[in-house]
Amino acid sequence: MREAVRAAIASVVVLSLLVAAGLAMYASRPLPGAGVKHLRIAYAMMLPGSSTVPHKSMVEEVVSAFRSWYKEHYGANVVVDVDYHDAAAFAKQLGLGRLKYDVWWGGRVQDFEAHRDLLLPFNSTAKEELNRTCWSCPLMDLEGPTPTWYAWCLYAVCLLYDPELLPNAPKSWPELADPRLENQVIAPDPGVDPFTWGVALSIYASEAWRLGNESSGWRSAWNISLTFWGLSDSLASKPFPSALEVAAGRKAAILCSDIVAYHMLLEAGYSHLRLAYLNGTLLFPCPVAVLKGAAHKQVARAFVDFLLSREGQAIVAKHLMPVRPDVAVEEPVRSPFRPDFPAVRAVNRTFLDMAAEFIHDYHLSWVVKLYDGSGKEGRLRTAWLWVRRAAQVAEANENATRLYQLALGNLTLMCSYVAREDVDHIYNQTGGWVEKGDYIDEWLRKAEEAYRNAVENARKAVELSTAAAANARDAP
Repeated sequence: MREAVRAAIASVVVLSLLVAAGLAMYASRPLPGAGVKHLRIAYAMMLPGSSTVPHKSMVEEVVSAFRSWYKEHYGANVVVDVDYHDAAAFAKQLGLGRLKYDVWWGGRVQDFEAHRDLLLPFNSTAKEELNRTCWSCPLMDLEGPTPTWYAWCLYAVCLLYDPELLPNAPKSWPELADPRLENQVIAPDPGVDPFTWGVALSIYASEAWRLGNESSGWRSAWNISLTFWGLSDSLASKPFPSALEVAAGRKAAILCSDIVAYHMLLEAGYSHLRLAYLNGTLLFPCPVAVLKGAAHKQVARAFVDFLLSREGQAIVAKHLMPVRPDVAVEEPVRSPFRPDFPAVRAVNRTFLDMAAEFIHDYHLSWVVKLYDGSGKEGRLRTAWLWVRRAAQVAEANENATRLYQLALGNLTLMCSYVAREDVDHIYNQTGGWVEKGDYIDEWLRKAEEAYRNAVENARKAVELSTAAAANARDAP
């Protein structure tokens, strides 16, 4: 009996010692961290028909730096997943509610504003610095008391060129319409490339500022557009493959967004190329936003804060134009805040905001959709080539001169068919350019008719000149 009691007591003592040791080990264990956080980002900067992710190394550097920054400021690790999307396609899919992300990073500001109801309004820690404009370009959503998006970089249309093939590169929009550049410069297709969407708007804003008159600027802008697109023998519906044509020396230059140009210079390694902003450059904001359906709102807001901070913008400035003037850029990137940046200095921003889609659609109807370099009649490129031929023989006789003038008038009908003074009336008549289908159909029909007439009159001028030359040779 005594042995059993002793055994029981010994067992209790041993158990007590084990419990005590366990408690000591538990007390001395490392305390658990704040937990692992998560963030899903949609980087929507890819272009249609391309697998190239512009500035992917920048994305990776930003994300890596953010992880460290978040650990330092919030004491937790964060797992960041980035998916890469076509800029235009992502906006459409987001509207259908098919995509679940915390942050929408990159794309056109028009798409962000069209999906404003999906964006989470919040005051970033960088709001005070960004509550301004840069050469009339907004740096954040200024529509309400709480922004729904912030610009994380600025972009513009620029000229990417080979200095050996184009030693005297154009410095202004009128210089871009120089006949010496025929078949040397690739024109953009703003109907496909979202980041050249504002090219027609840029040309108009530049010319209205340069001439100091909106009506004169309107006519001049469309003359430049018709000439430049007419001079080009191809359109960059796929900007990166077209830019490779310049890199390979098959073309002298391409008019493209600087998002493409800086990628070619910095990440693709074509350092022999050069980039030039034309005098009268119009800047556009590239936004970032937190989505209302975000599962990780706090981390998403923190990411936007970091991206807009001096540390985040210092990374951006190695690849693209930053949105803060207090960070240094690295060559060949240009700072948009420098006083010598060739921006449009004075602009009627109210009109540009109102008429942006109108100008874009007018440009597409008359210049891009009917470009077609196949030789078909009723197309801009065909009309341009015939009118150019007619110009060479216009002085053959009085009839050839008259027919050439008619052909030229047909070719340039775009400049007067809709005048600057008509825009406000048409805008109001279509409910803010919403019910626009009839106008676009009319423009396409009228443009095709004008180009067909241009070809007919130019052809007759050439025929008359040829006949006059034959008669002159046969004369005794």
